[in-house]
Order: sequence, then structure tokens, then C-alpha cells
Amino acid sequence: MIMKKMLPIIILVLVLVGGGVGAYFLIRKKNEDGGGEAAPLSPASALDKSDTDSIVDHLSLSSSLKTKAKKWVKEIKNAVKNGKWNESTLKTNAQNRGVTYQQQLVISALWQMYETSGYITQSEYNKYSEEVENL
Repeated sequence: MIMKKMLPIIILVLVLVGGGVGAYFLIRKKNEDGGGEAAPLSPASALDKSDTDSIVDHLSLSSSLKTKAKKWVKEIKNAVKNGKWNESTLKTNAQNRGVTYQQQLVISALWQMYETSGYITQSEYNKYSEEVENL
């Protein structure tokens, strides 16, 4: 008997809670879509010119090309360690371009993606290297 009297109250509570949860997600979705205030930049999205991964992440490359660029940067870093690439030449090139050494590593990786691997065209290399220089 008590359950019959409680049933309308239980239904009312469920409707109110469900409506509140629905409104929360609707407002959250609106904010994510740009309908609300812009969210502050998270530290993960901030550019760090001393980190090659951060530099690559800020380029307009596709995600698969970003992965390839990061791989090429690692290969170049290893080649520098092993004496197969000249670190002072990379530093000089960076200075001449007005970029950091890490930006120059990314530009060199982009060149390898064009010249050695054919992952990108020369015009794409020019576009992406210009993006690196303008960071």
C-alpha cells in the first residue's frame, strides 16, 4: 500500500533528475561547440618551441604525417648522436632561419619526408616549413 503512494513521487524524482542531467549535457555540448565561452588553453595545447613533438603537433599536418614527422625527428637526433649528421650545421641553419634548434630539426624532418620518403610534395614541404618558421 505504501509503495502505491510512493510511486508518483519516485517517478517525479526520476523525471527531475533525468531532466537536470540532460540539461547539464546539453549546456556542456553547447560550450564545446563554441556556443559558450571559449575554454582556456590547456598546458598540453601550448606551444613549446624547445620540444619537437610540440612543434609538430602545432602544424597542419594530418595525424599520420605528424607521426611520420616525429619518427623522422627521432632518426635525425640519432644520426646527430652517431655523427652521421652535423649538429653545428643544423644550429647554423636554425640561426640563419631565425628559429630554434628544435624547429630546425622539424624542418629537416619535413625535408626528409619530401626528399627521401616522398610522403609530402615540395609545395607541401614549403608550406609546412613556413608554418614551423612562423610559430
